[in-house]
Amino acid sequence: MKEIVITFPDGTKNAYPAGISGIELADKLCTESSSLLAIRINNEVCALGTPIDINATVEPILRGTKTGSDVYRRSLCFILAAAAHSCYPDVRLLIGHSLGYGFYYTLESDKPLKSDTIQQIKAKMRILIEKNLPIKTDVLSYQDALVLFEKVGQTETRKQLNFICPPKITVNTMEDYSDMYYGPLVDSTGKIPLFDLMPYGE
Repeated sequence: MKEIVITFPDGTKNAYPAGISGIELADKLCTESSSLLAIRINNEVCALGTPIDINATVEPILRGTKTGSDVYRRSLCFILAAAAHSCYPDVRLLIGHSLGYGFYYTLESDKPLKSDTIQQIKAKMRILIEKNLPIKTDVLSYQDALVLFEKVGQTETRKQLNFICPPKITVNTMEDYSDMYYGPLVDSTGKIPLFDLMPYGE
């Protein structure tokens, strides 16, 4: 079995089997695992589940840092999209622009939305977070990605693939919800306990 050498922030070096992930190195990276959101591998920010198959210098990405905050917000957006899709599969959730440390979203529907729509989505987000569900990152062929997004009803994501045709598509998945990869996320929903969701303007 191929071995690789991993160098930690304190300068220590250890040999591991190739393919080890940041999740398996969590105890060496951080004393408080709930603060560990992602890992920097040879200066590239990656999800904790990313296999490491070459000699690497690794650093923890922690909550409370700028990069950690980016991972946190991106993961929260993914949880929001999953919750909205679960509650209202026919409603389109469109991201707009940032508002301070948050994001502005628009809900588009062919039918009038109920007054408690946002509260229902927020409640669903809480459930997903309390379950501490794993968020997995996989690489699929272009054709397999098309089939997946059609199967799970991700019509908008499926349409995006009409305009890009890469040979491989990186996908994030939580339970039966999948979406294209837009950057590393946390490895489980329980690491995203703090958020709010509220109406803005009309």
